[in-house]
Amino acid sequence: MRKGCVSFILALALFPGLAGDLDRSVVPQAGPAPEIKLGDFAFFELENGLRVFVVENHKLPRVAFSLMLEHDPVLEGEAAGYVRATGEMLRRGTKTRTKAQIDEAIDFVGARLFTADSMIFAASLKKHGETVLELMADMALNAEFRQEELDKIKKTTLSELQAGRDDPNTIAQRLRNVLAYGKDHPYGEVQTEATTDKISLELCRTYYKNFFRPNIAYLAVVGDITEAEARPLVEKYFGTWQRGPVPTYTYPNPVTPSQTSVAVVHKEGAVQTVLEVLHPVILKPGSPDAIKASVANTVLGGGTFRLYNNLREDKGYTYGAFSNLRKDRLVGEFVASCSVRNEVTAASVQELLFEMNRIRDELVPAEELSLVKNFMNGNFARSLEDPQTIARFAVNTARYDLGDDYYSNYLKTLAGVTSADVQAMARDFFLPKRSWVLAVGDADVLISELASVGPVHRFDIYGNPVKPATVELPEGLTVQAVFEAYLKASGGREKLQTVKQISTEGSFAVGGMNLVYSSHKKAPNKSVTVLSMEGNEVMRSVFDGQKGAQINQGMKVDFDEDGLKRARVEAQIFLELDTQTLGITTALAGVDMINASPAYKVELTLPGGAEATRHYDVKSGLLVQASSTMETPQGPMTQIVEFSQYRDVDGISYPHAIIINMGQRMEIQLKKVAFNAGLEDTLFQVD
Repeated sequence: MRKGCVSFILALALFPGLAGDLDRSVVPQAGPAPEIKLGDFAFFELENGLRVFVVENHKLPRVAFSLMLEHDPVLEGEAAGYVRATGEMLRRGTKTRTKAQIDEAIDFVGARLFTADSMIFAASLKKHGETVLELMADMALNAEFRQEELDKIKKTTLSELQAGRDDPNTIAQRLRNVLAYGKDHPYGEVQTEATTDKISLELCRTYYKNFFRPNIAYLAVVGDITEAEARPLVEKYFGTWQRGPVPTYTYPNPVTPSQTSVAVVHKEGAVQTVLEVLHPVILKPGSPDAIKASVANTVLGGGTFRLYNNLREDKGYTYGAFSNLRKDRLVGEFVASCSVRNEVTAASVQELLFEMNRIRDELVPAEELSLVKNFMNGNFARSLEDPQTIARFAVNTARYDLGDDYYSNYLKTLAGVTSADVQAMARDFFLPKRSWVLAVGDADVLISELASVGPVHRFDIYGNPVKPATVELPEGLTVQAVFEAYLKASGGREKLQTVKQISTEGSFAVGGMNLVYSSHKKAPNKSVTVLSMEGNEVMRSVFDGQKGAQINQGMKVDFDEDGLKRARVEAQIFLELDTQTLGITTALAGVDMINASPAYKVELTLPGGAEATRHYDVKSGLLVQASSTMETPQGPMTQIVEFSQYRDVDGISYPHAIIINMGQRMEIQLKKVAFNAGLEDTLFQVD
């Protein structure tokens, strides 16, 4: 029998009235909130103004150093991204070390080191603590900016931006910043390919010179180290750091919309919508409202509470719905978010707004408020187990002038929050009638679905307003005329009819792997596509005109009837030569903006009923995008293919850049295009 059970039985024996007096239907009253006994820390300041906090924790022989700079954000303008690049370059060389030497030094002692535009962090075993502290100081005091390293950073950044073009969450994050703060505020700037190209060494050096100053810096030292040990090390490596003037900036506070408005970004073929309701807020860390406002946000959606219970548990619209109320010394933001199926987009917006209104209009029941406080109590208590938390509390107390008892009295302050406080905070910081409703998905669906919410505005993936296509369908224009314009731009109908075979080869990278792509087609309807890596075949999709299959690393899956119908169409070299014989019906559906250029939209219905869309540039006539949706075991999946970089090959204009997006983005750069190269039928054998 466990000790706890024995104790309870003894209590009943000694006090027989105990069991009879216990009313289990009555919730016990909470006792008084305890005052938190935070871990001790030591503080000292160097003559140059560097403020140092030491938090001892001797459980493990490890030590961590966090250097942070406190300064006004910088408006980067046409070179947006150079501040981030500066932070990355700190790790890539100093006046005394190359990047390779820094990497070797870190690896040799098994340390971790991370740099950003306003911080440097390093951690290691205690016996290597001086080594990593010296490395940190070398980066902070002696950074050397080299063009070859900046070029590498810019190349990587451009790849990340390309990948983000198709990620709805990345798109939503960009647009959220633009809507909440505006592009004339540092928090609302958007890094693009164009701004990345303008990042220069001079901009990085200027930022480093202006802001890497000890008089705006905080250093937290945490771990198996005492103040007596830390002080001489810090003085040794940071004592020569020269203080200096630091630029200051002021920015106008963003304004909330005068009415709830809708911002839509089109994501071709999207079957889900990323939804957010957002607006800026003025809520500074440590303000009298900060803890009360956090309670209000937690009730609404800071955990598995109202938004989660409504949209997931009750309605089944999403896997999760949450809200965040971000505090900031300049300007923060409120965001309620979820991802939902297209068909419940409008209903989900209404539920988000409903919950925002409900917490404003109705007092939170005492039992619900108690549950939320207990949740927040638990999170706070768990955070105290990490000595880094104590260091963060100490630094924040100095940064925001919080008062020495702010964190020690946190639970008392939390316990004192009432339902009336929550309602007051909701009325101040949740503005359902003055918010942006951000939606990333199928614009054709979203615009009609959300028109009743408020005025609808369209934006591109970088947060720029999108004007409606100014080109209208010319009167009398037909699909056949669009096809003929494409055929003419590609080399002419007669020239294209002579092409009976085509072979293309190229390469692309995905998930850190480099793959080789090859595709072959032979009239009237044979095709094979192969992906390989380091000479080994990874995937083959083949159709011999009658049978087809996909082979993934030796595992073969035969095409079903729908797959065979699709394969017959996809095996065509130039589909536009004769859609009627293929059993394809077509319709001209309007003009869309594709990569900022108007393009005619042609809808195709394939044999078997599958639907596809092709876009042809209005000016050039060339095919710029094709999309189709197919059923998979995971549900409908849309494949979008973009075509660009058309080049002349034997008198035929053919795209050499092909971007395929079907869950993952594959950017294929063709290195070889050949027509009528003598392909044998054996190449297309299925069995």
